[in-house]
Amino acid sequence: MNLDYAEKSEKELATFIENYRRRGQTSSETYRGILRALELRRSKGLDLEKTLTCVVAAAKARSFVSYKQVAEASDVSMTKAFLRLPDHLRELCDYGLSKNLPLLSAIIVKVEEVETGKMTGKAKDGFIKAARAMGFEVDDEDAFISAQQAKVFERFATGGAA
Repeated sequence: MNLDYAEKSEKELATFIENYRRRGQTSSETYRGILRALELRRSKGLDLEKTLTCVVAAAKARSFVSYKQVAEASDVSMTKAFLRLPDHLRELCDYGLSKNLPLLSAIIVKVEEVETGKMTGKAKDGFIKAARAMGFEVDDEDAFISAQQAKVFERFATGGAA
């Protein structure tokens, strides 16, 4: 399917994405192109591919990455990226799930949490809320986060690809 994404509204692009998801065609290049076009339009400069590259590199090194590093990977200031990050990270997780990957944003934390990876406050609340919205059952929030982080590290530390 050849689309001129620039001519489509955000609502039209979102409808295309939902249709691809409903038909289980989330591994197609067209789906990825539409998802990326919508993400770039909504993101105020955050780039899903650049975030994915940043996360995969960190996971291969078994290290956590900060929200600031995610913004910088797309050459966007944290001030500009701040309000858009929750939706951007949800798109990252949606993409990952379409590829049978764990919740990729599990290793993205606040700057002061990069050493330990322990999510707290609004970051933790947002991650858990997104996980539940994607259908995950979460009883013990800290255990769930740790398990997702371990899955991300395991997936990429062994040389796995996104």
